[in-house]
Formats: sequence, C-alpha cells, structure tokens
Amino acid sequence: MSLLGISKLGALTQCSNLVFLNLKSNKLSNLSGLSNLTQLVMLDLSFNMLTSIETLDEMPRLKYLKLQGNKIDKVKSVMRSIN
Repeated sequence: MSLLGISKLGALTQCSNLVFLNLKSNKLSNLSGLSNLTQLVMLDLSFNMLTSIETLDEMPRLKYLKLQGNKIDKVKSVMRSIN
C-alpha cells in the first residue's frame, strides 16, 4: 500500500490479523485506526507526515518499525515496547 497517497487508515481497522504492513510514502499525519492491528510484526511508515507515534505502544508483537522521513519528536516509549 505504499505510494498510494493514503491520508486516512479507515478500512484497515477491520484487518486485525495483518502481520506485515507497508504504508511507505503516503500522506499519513496520524495513526488513528492502527491500534486494532495488534498482530503486526513489521510496519513501514517511512516518508509520511507523522509527528507522533503513541498508537504504536498498543502493538505487543511489533518487532520491525521503519519511520525515516517523518518529523517525529519522541520514540522512547515505543522503543521500549519493541525491544
């Protein structure tokens, strides 16, 4: 789902069994809707318009996370949950 110009994650909230998700190079400015994706192991959010990633704290299985190209201020709490 990369390079599609996605700005909202609406339909993805129903995909609770997703394990891998590539949202690279879209227009995401927030992650509302991702908290239901608790099975995610790999998530690529590179090159979006994100400034915050608090929602990712709710993803216990997340092991691989790509965030380059965003303007995120804090990643400390998420990094603790991934390690």
